[in-house]
Amino acid sequence: MKRPPLTSTPNRHLIARGARTPRDEADASSWISEHRGRAAIKPPPNVDRAMSALIKPLSKKFAGPTRHELDAQWAEIVGPQLAKLTRPEKYQAGALVVRAQGPAATLVEAQSAQILARVAAYSGKTPKKLKIVQGPLNPEPKKPKPVKNRVVKVTSASERAMTLDETLENWRKEIERREGVSLPPKSDSD
Repeated sequence: MKRPPLTSTPNRHLIARGARTPRDEADASSWISEHRGRAAIKPPPNVDRAMSALIKPLSKKFAGPTRHELDAQWAEIVGPQLAKLTRPEKYQAGALVVRAQGPAATLVEAQSAQILARVAAYSGKTPKKLKIVQGPLNPEPKKPKPVKNRVVKVTSASERAMTLDETLENWRKEIERREGVSLPPKSDSD
């Protein structure tokens, strides 16, 4: 089906050329209002806002507490004595991973049912099991590999290391050469 041609005012070319009568002005404004384009489409929402609106309810429904949430209340959950020797590592796939120093792991294992119940009361999510990792609470950072000492061989006396006075004198000469000025030599009283 073919679209009918758009109607326009018969004197449109006169309006464009500059003949401006009140009737032509009225015809031009009616033509503009009839042929106006569509309103601009509202841009899509930001991705981060759209995703956060989608993910927040799901994370509250399916995910457990974060490590930072547990860290803040860990002393209340396990008690002050055990909190000094343990810390929560992560909550992953329904299991709470706890790092414990040496023999504190046996204490955590003995109280695992109580700890799981307290975590459930605090966060609203019941962990299925408790995994215990033995090791230091604050592992030491990796030490960088030592750099091998490099030996620089001086082949002649002219390549020996300069003293401070020689370095300053060379610097003064370079400034004089570059700037075209004459600087006073270093005095012994300085």
